[in-house]
Amino acid sequence: KEEPIPLTWILLEIEIRMLCRREGRCYILFSDVMEIADKIMSETRKKMDEREIKTALKFYHTCGILLYFHEVKSMREYIIFDVNWLFKVLAELMQCKLRTKPIVYKKDVAQFRSAGMLSKRLIDEIELPDLK
Repeated sequence: KEEPIPLTWILLEIEIRMLCRREGRCYILFSDVMEIADKIMSETRKKMDEREIKTALKFYHTCGILLYFHEVKSMREYIIFDVNWLFKVLAELMQCKLRTKPIVYKKDVAQFRSAGMLSKRLIDEIELPDLK
C-alpha cells in the first residue's frame, strides 16, 4: 500500500523550488533547507526534525526531483535542484582549465582524469565560468 506524501514534505519541495527560482540558484545548502523547514513548521504547526527533513530529501532524490548525496560526506551540505547545471560543472571540470601552469599539478590532473578524484589544491586552481 502506498502512503501519501506528508504535507510538510510537499511544502518543503515547493519552497526549495521557489527559493531557487527567485534567487536564480541551481543548488542550495542544507542549512537553507533547515530554515525553510523552520518556516513551514511555524506556519503549519507540524513538527519536522532533521531526520525527517533528510528523509524527505532522500525521497525527492529517489524521485529525480533533486540531487541529495547524503552518503557522500563532502556533498551532504548541498542539494542540487538543476541537474543540467551539475552536468555543465562536471563538463568544465573534465576540461580542467587551471589558473596556473598544469605542470605544477600534473599528478593531481592525472589522478582526476584516471580516477575522477579531485584534490583540494586542484579544486582551488580550476577556473569555472559563470554557469547560471
